[in-house]
Amino acid sequence: MKTIIQLLIAGLLLHGCVRAGDSAWRFYSYKDAVEQEVLFGTGETVAQLQQRVVDIAGDHGIEMALADVEITRDRGETSVAFAYVEDIPLVPMVYTREHLFEGAVSARTLRGLTGK
Repeated sequence: MKTIIQLLIAGLLLHGCVRAGDSAWRFYSYKDAVEQEVLFGTGETVAQLQQRVVDIAGDHGIEMALADVEITRDRGETSVAFAYVEDIPLVPMVYTREHLFEGAVSARTLRGLTGK
């Protein structure tokens, strides 16, 4: 009986770690995709980039609204800040924790050396 309880506790602990790790992985892969979009999507307007960041969130299974994304451009530097809340089920059907994920990326566009 003692072994069964220990295995049950270990299983619950492992489940919580896997769920939390999955949420963290989703956040960092999303942040990386946003960074790639900021680096290589230099021809987009601020509104287009904001919509693209929300679309990327949907591709990663993250619910995000346009109001959750803030974009600024200043002298060739583009900064994107975003935040979202995700429910992480740490113990199945018993305990779910809300976690706030916040991220910010920025990139500077360099003009080509054309001599002009």
